[in-house]
Amino acid sequence: MAESSLHPDYERAAQVLREAGCQAAEPLKCSLAEARAQQDRHFAYLNSDLPAVHAARDVQAPGPAGPLRLRLVHARPADLAPVVLFMRGAGWWAGGLHSHERTARVLAWRTGAACVVLDYHRTPEHRFPTQLEELLAAVQWVREAGRTHGLDGARLVLWGESAGATTSLLAAQRMRDAGIDPVQALVLFYGNFLGPGPTTRAQSLWVWQQLLGEHAATPPLEAIPARQPLHGLPPVWLGCGEADPLLQDTLAVRDQLVQAGAPHALHTWPGLPHGFMTLGRLLPAAQEAVDLAWAGIQTRLQA
Repeated sequence: MAESSLHPDYERAAQVLREAGCQAAEPLKCSLAEARAQQDRHFAYLNSDLPAVHAARDVQAPGPAGPLRLRLVHARPADLAPVVLFMRGAGWWAGGLHSHERTARVLAWRTGAACVVLDYHRTPEHRFPTQLEELLAAVQWVREAGRTHGLDGARLVLWGESAGATTSLLAAQRMRDAGIDPVQALVLFYGNFLGPGPTTRAQSLWVWQQLLGEHAATPPLEAIPARQPLHGLPPVWLGCGEADPLLQDTLAVRDQLVQAGAPHALHTWPGLPHGFMTLGRLLPAAQEAVDLAWAGIQTRLQA
């Protein structure tokens, strides 16, 4: 993308990160361990000066690859709150329970819901379908055990960004196909919905290779949400920057939802690239995005 195409607010945020030596990692230019260390520094900087919340505590739940780690974030006291089940991006290979703490707290404050953060196992140590099965296990835990933690499992939204958006859409499709009660809505920011292909950029192709291993060249249909039907899903809210190389993935899903007659909404941001939602400390549009997405789905969660 041309540098001039970027929004001035994003350019300022990127400059701050460069000066702090905390840019996002480029895994094609170093080892996986080095990339993860750089990405951890990036996340740590973005999570400085966190907004206070009423409670943030970690629990474990049964999972398909060992115990699931979940963080429950309540911005305010509540007897029983709707739930935003958040699945981070970071390409399935980076991040962890702490990496998106600011996002989780902003979600809890701006929505009034409890934010449940899923710490899924990373690739390439754990390949598909581990992350999908862990998200489904987290949904089951919220519905079965959430009430004891102040979580209303009957009012549940899946909220994902990038790789997390991809997995969230896959989870909704799996639940539909299995006859499991749907969640109330999906919020999907800049997912890589189309899967790997001949025109896939190098870093995205590497991400898919970490997830699918030897199957990356001929990915299974159940790993690629845009290659599966999109009818019969809960309402979908889509968000993406117009300078994002994955914009076409979001537009393709939008077009398929239109063809399926499925309820959905789309919002795009001029001049914003991939991953802008993580920059809430530096970028006003990140908070605006939360407000817009929540306004688009909150009627689904009214008691």
